[in-house]
Amino acid sequence: MVRADWRKGCFIMKIVVLAGGISTERDVSLSSGNMIYRALKKNGHRAILLDVYLGYEGDTEGIFERDTDWAARMASVGAEAPDAARMVSVGAEAPDAARTASVGAEASDAARTASVGAEASDAARTASVGAEASDAARTASVGAEAPDAGRLVSVGEKAPDLDAVRALRGEGAQGFFGPKVLELCAEADCVFLALHGACGEDGRVQACFELLGIPCTGADFTGSCLAMDKGITKDIFRAHQIPTPSGIRLKKDGSREKSIPYPCIVKASCGGSSIGVRIARNDAEYRQALEEAFQYGDEVIVEEYIKGREFSVGVMDGRALPVIEMAPREGFYDYRNKYQAGTTVETCPAVLPREKTREIQEIAEKVFQALRLKSYTRMDFVMSPQGRVFCLEANTLPGMTATSLLPQEAAAAGMDFGMLCEEILRMCAEAEKKA
Repeated sequence: MVRADWRKGCFIMKIVVLAGGISTERDVSLSSGNMIYRALKKNGHRAILLDVYLGYEGDTEGIFERDTDWAARMASVGAEAPDAARMVSVGAEAPDAARTASVGAEASDAARTASVGAEASDAARTASVGAEASDAARTASVGAEAPDAGRLVSVGEKAPDLDAVRALRGEGAQGFFGPKVLELCAEADCVFLALHGACGEDGRVQACFELLGIPCTGADFTGSCLAMDKGITKDIFRAHQIPTPSGIRLKKDGSREKSIPYPCIVKASCGGSSIGVRIARNDAEYRQALEEAFQYGDEVIVEEYIKGREFSVGVMDGRALPVIEMAPREGFYDYRNKYQAGTTVETCPAVLPREKTREIQEIAEKVFQALRLKSYTRMDFVMSPQGRVFCLEANTLPGMTATSLLPQEAAAAGMDFGMLCEEILRMCAEAEKKA
């Protein structure tokens, strides 16, 4: 098979956007995949959107040339499952005013590589998303340029019913990849990964694709594996003198004695979107938090709770984007506050002294190197009332939903949603050329 010749600057590609799966972050993945797919189509690519677990049963001949709305097709498949409105809910068309011209691969290098610090313009600083903003305005904050921005897959307040998803494959279905997924991925010039959580961000899909010679976006299997396991991540942080909250690992079949005083954070070692994360303030809450966290794996992290300001910063190709601050109206930045519009005030660039902004960015860039990450990622931070900055974790396939942080950071750096997708494709192309 002959792939698009990236060396000659051919960036109109056949792309499979992979989303869905059977992780607890399935809903988030579907929403990310929907937005990415529509942006790529608007940019002129021959893109299709597939659920990595459910796959495709139809004829694949000429599939990339068809005039098919794959996002609508995925919504109709999801409607067969219980609680479909939460799993794959597609809204009405966005007004034309919210759908401006797309930006292709020819975006200027300055816009592609801009790393914006505390010197961001006043105009960029006003890109703060308040809790009072309407859903439409909040969607616009990630870039009104995203095509059909109003047709977004909604993310519910709770993790999806994965048994209902598995039932769609029917009895006897085996393996993680759905029908014809690998076949179509092998035919594509690039696979744009919109997967989140287990079997998507943990390196297994990336390792499979590397063995099969299939180019895909994001970190490789090594960086993905290291970043997904929060216990390994903390070990690497300590080895590289990266500030992180003190913590311990607990095994499901081992001792549950803790040495971290209350209040403390209890979280699943391998998970994302704050699923399986609780604050424990006493013994009863601690036992309940452990019980919940162990539902998602055999290892749990217990770490000190640092009450302070919460930040995140994306890193693209080793360079930090503007810092964003997340201020939940209630509680901490959990699953609900991450994906329900109006629950969190998000300010990008964050209002910080210049030196503090650069400190957070430098730590993020150091984490990128320490975890052997590639392409793009996003790091989460907390800053204590005394001004000490702690890195919590790295996300190797950060969300690309209507409320996600990375698109807001990219927008503050001069990249709308379409440009952000093109930049991610460019980094994939560069990695393929070096391979």
